[in-house]
Amino acid sequence: MELHDEQTHPRTRKTKEMKFYLAIKRVANSSLTDSEKIALIRYYTEVMEEISH
Repeated sequence: MELHDEQTHPRTRKTKEMKFYLAIKRVANSSLTDSEKIALIRYYTEVMEEISH
């Protein structure tokens, strides 16, 4: 899912926070190893912090 969904109608766009939540949920429910999940969640958190400032 893109963070900038310009191709989506404005009423159906999700906030960055909702996209972050959904991404974390997908990672948590995936078949990745725990260490892979942690690495991805850390990366997503870093990206979210960068784009939120």
